[in-house]
Amino acid sequence: MSEKNKVETKKASNILVNMLAGIVVAVIATAASYNYWHDTNVRLSFNIDSEKDINFQAFYLDVKGQNFNESKSVHKLIKSGNHNVEIFLPVKKMVRIRLDIGSEPGKVKLSDLVLTGNEKINLAYNEFFKNQIDDYEINEDGFILSSNQKDPYIFYRKEFDLLGKEQISWLRMGLIAGGSFIVAFLLAMLINRKKK
Repeated sequence: MSEKNKVETKKASNILVNMLAGIVVAVIATAASYNYWHDTNVRLSFNIDSEKDINFQAFYLDVKGQNFNESKSVHKLIKSGNHNVEIFLPVKKMVRIRLDIGSEPGKVKLSDLVLTGNEKINLAYNEFFKNQIDDYEINEDGFILSSNQKDPYIFYRKEFDLLGKEQISWLRMGLIAGGSFIVAFLLAMLINRKKK
């Protein structure tokens, strides 16, 4: 085998190694990003207008007959003012929901309460049970709660069967896979060049 053929064979071998490294890294990065973005399957969204910062907490149940507990809840600090909020709930199936509006929250307006999974559920304001709420008003825009108590909360009386739906963004997955491949390929080329 001539020297020229040896050099070309080595180059082809290096390119193959670089491509394999790129493929491995692309697969790992894509799998990791998929798990990161798709480990929660139900989304709670709403609009909130509050006069104070609130340590909001959403409790969820995935089995009928259970009691709400801390292990099946998600906290979100919501600043005072008007905000559209999304909370991702790590559950494949959901049957009940309870919303804690923080300790001594004062006046809070909630509207556009929606749960999204395999379907959308618009939570009806008159179906909420209220606990430690001093004042409560329903209007066409939503409802206004007022409480200076330590643990005011509302929970939805109706049980439902909401299944999670994974919202896969194939474009995002493709960009992550392609970008990871290119970065890994270039790094492998750089490492092989330094070895010479």
